[in-house]
Amino acid sequence: MVDASGAGPRQIFLASGTNTDGTPPSGPQIVDSVTVNLVNGIQRVNVNLMVPASGNYNLGANNANLYRNNGGASYPYTLANYMTITSSSATTNPGTFYYYFYDIEVRDPQCISLTDTVVVTPVDVDFGYVVTGNAVAFSDSSVAATGWLWDFGDGGTSALQNPNHTYASSGTYTVTLTINGTACSKSYVVNIGTTGVDEFAGNNLQFTLFPNPARKQTTLQLNQKLLQSANLILYTLEGKEVISMRVNAGVKEVTIPVNELAAQLYVVVLRNEEGEVRQKLFVE
Repeated sequence: MVDASGAGPRQIFLASGTNTDGTPPSGPQIVDSVTVNLVNGIQRVNVNLMVPASGNYNLGANNANLYRNNGGASYPYTLANYMTITSSSATTNPGTFYYYFYDIEVRDPQCISLTDTVVVTPVDVDFGYVVTGNAVAFSDSSVAATGWLWDFGDGGTSALQNPNHTYASSGTYTVTLTINGTACSKSYVVNIGTTGVDEFAGNNLQFTLFPNPARKQTTLQLNQKLLQSANLILYTLEGKEVISMRVNAGVKEVTIPVNELAAQLYVVVLRNEEGEVRQKLFVE
């Protein structure tokens, strides 16, 4: 706490040794210093001066225009386990003067490291697939994946990012992709040797594409509104994902831009946790 006579900057010093004549410290005597901007009057000031080790030090300011006691001091002033103030730097009767700093607060050094920048990349898992007969081309669409483990639901596995797998017989298989060890996993049910359409559970949801073939865009028209949000994905026949869109619940029609796609056959997949429906699309 200080009482300033006039606003403005003040330089406060922490210096080594004992000051007996009020001479401002200089050079290696200065252990730490800070300039603070004061307002006129009584105020609390954070100086954050660091004492490097135990020893004798003096704390002061030069031509500070701060209030001082010219009598009545009663040294020593002791803060147990931290410091003892033994005298002022007055040249006459230093034991009766008290300079500037009242209600002093001290604390142990904080164990805080320097700040650093941390880049956080979220990890998420997802995948798509295209069924041709008993063969399936799987394509990873995960975020920040560095390792892959596929379980094809028939005892087969793969550590490739985008594997192909051929099933020995028709049926329904639960395929699971796990990334980055055990960080995230996602499963879809894949039908092999059926019509090629995994209907949304209990929904009988289907869609048509118009125009098909398409040049600039095509419109996906559902036979009913989506009950839950779904992912709309376009794959090449090799299983490469070329377009991915999120379709919100309640939607019945979606426009798909295809003007930047190569002229070839694609598979359009609408998928969520309930199941999926698929149609082929030819881009001219």
